[in-house]
Amino acid sequence: MPYLSQEQRKHYSGKKRHTVKNIVIATLKKLIIFVGLSFSGHNHDYKMLKQEFPPEQEWFEAIESLADLGYQGICKDYKGENIRVPHKKPRKSKSNPEACLSDEKKAESQALGKLRVLIENAIYSPFSQPQGFFQG
Repeated sequence: MPYLSQEQRKHYSGKKRHTVKNIVIATLKKLIIFVGLSFSGHNHDYKMLKQEFPPEQEWFEAIESLADLGYQGICKDYKGENIRVPHKKPRKSKSNPEACLSDEKKAESQALGKLRVLIENAIYSPFSQPQGFFQG
């Protein structure tokens, strides 16, 4: 990318956009309860989470947490039985040429997606406003 300046490069996400990203935590009732620091677009979602919420502390133990595939590994690194992430489709290989999710895993991921869309609607709604701020 020789045409990008150093300042643009910091915000380039690799998806043809220059973005700034935040971690946002909202309830199923569309109430935003946390807006994190702004990170440049090239940062991975899970890396941002680990910086804002260090895995050594028990952040997600007492709450039900729904995350997208950008947070693969959250169940291993964080304590909590109610952390849910959709299942990732397996990669095709010579030993597994017809890689696909089982019907059960596909149904679980779809059910999780239907809940997560409510939260995403809260985040992207023009009328949503944070209800207080968390400062650590």
